[in-house]
Amino acid sequence: MQVTMTDLSRYFSAQGRPVETGWTRGSYTTIHILQELLGKPFDEVALAYITAVKPTMLRVIPHDGSTTMDARNGRVTMSLDKDGLISRITQEVEVSLPDTISTGHHLGLALKLGIDHPTTQFHYSDPANPITGMSYIFGRVLKHLQDGTTVELKPQPSDTDEEFDPV
Repeated sequence: MQVTMTDLSRYFSAQGRPVETGWTRGSYTTIHILQELLGKPFDEVALAYITAVKPTMLRVIPHDGSTTMDARNGRVTMSLDKDGLISRITQEVEVSLPDTISTGHHLGLALKLGIDHPTTQFHYSDPANPITGMSYIFGRVLKHLQDGTTVELKPQPSDTDEEFDPV
């Protein structure tokens, strides 16, 4: 179900409305939260604000620390800079997916690049021939399809952003 401006217009309300998309698929992604805490110390004030997003877990990563690559829905991760100030706060969340979006990572690409961008479109999974895997080999991004074919992503000028991860 593609959301249209008509569908979105119901949310323009002084009191707000329950969110109902009709989408049946979901995935996980990470979102930046509590940006007003950036540059502040991790203290009881910061912790009080973190409780507002109802985290399932909190992990604080010092400047020279590392993290695991596991995913925990609701977990908040706070990174500290070399001076012990908050440099990044993210939360791992479950999201609903529109029909044209295949994963939480793909949703992030749609946000960053736009839903019609070639890189975003590359990650679309056709229900008739779904993506079975992605790989990054010698600088090449490949998607593997159920029918056994492999398709290579052709880099776009906007894909050279240092924070951009096409996989």
